[in-house]
Amino acid sequence: MTDRQVVFIMGTGHCGSTLLDLLLGSHSLVFSLGELNQLQGILDNPETEDRLCSICLGECEYWNRRLPPNLLRQYFPKRTYLNRLLKGLYQPDESLYQHLITYFEHDILVDSSKNCDWITAQMKSPQHWETMSPILLYMVRDGRAVVNSYLRKYPEKSIEREVQRWQRHTEEMEAYYEQFTGKKMIVRYEELCTRPAEIMQEVCRLLSIDFEPVMLNYWIHDHHLVGGNAGTRSLITKYRSQFATIEPVEDSRTEGVWHGDYYKQAELAIQLDLRWRDELTPQQLDIFESIAGKTNQRYAYDPA
Repeated sequence: MTDRQVVFIMGTGHCGSTLLDLLLGSHSLVFSLGELNQLQGILDNPETEDRLCSICLGECEYWNRRLPPNLLRQYFPKRTYLNRLLKGLYQPDESLYQHLITYFEHDILVDSSKNCDWITAQMKSPQHWETMSPILLYMVRDGRAVVNSYLRKYPEKSIEREVQRWQRHTEEMEAYYEQFTGKKMIVRYEELCTRPAEIMQEVCRLLSIDFEPVMLNYWIHDHHLVGGNAGTRSLITKYRSQFATIEPVEDSRTEGVWHGDYYKQAELAIQLDLRWRDELTPQQLDIFESIAGKTNQRYAYDPA
């Protein structure tokens, strides 16, 4: 029997965490949950509280049908004044992951919430981890690519602010990774895209499971993520529209507005996104280097 494990994917926004999440979730022994830290906002919005899954078009077999009613509310109560006062006083006997392992019938779960504060909060009750093992995957990417992606999505933001934010979050996550005492691994986005089989074999060894080559074609598999990057998920839509009989998902988010035709033209393949090299101006690159160049030396990707 496979040991029960919860794999936390940590990283800054736009680091490629959804790609790693979907690849892992394509393994027969693994279930990808997506970004669980988004559940509070989704549940508190009357328009989205029944649409937890970002893949399923209608009711989700896992998030809507398998979970007992109100189970998630034990862990994500409505944001009321009273609940804010009581926050931290009530601790369920079991962690949410223990419930999900039971109801989703997988012994290995992946949570790609990315935020180290979220991971810290999940780890603070030792009794929750007596029957499960936490594993940390730190997803890193060239900071210039991350900043460029933010600026593409939020053009009104200043590059100085985005570079400073990337550097601050990176330093926080580096510190958290160093002090994490369980199994852990750094996964580089650029290596994952250029050597996916080799990198996923290393990840599978960390999880003590056999590598399954078919997991690299994540778009052909069934997924039920909370949140996640819509551009990366779009290959699932493309595959279902062209080849599968499963009804394709209709994403209501505005990913296409800031990505243009990039994902529409993308092939059904894992591709390395280096748009920052063409989109960042020399002046912006100079600003990045002056603020975070030293930090980025550990993550810079500059192929010949």
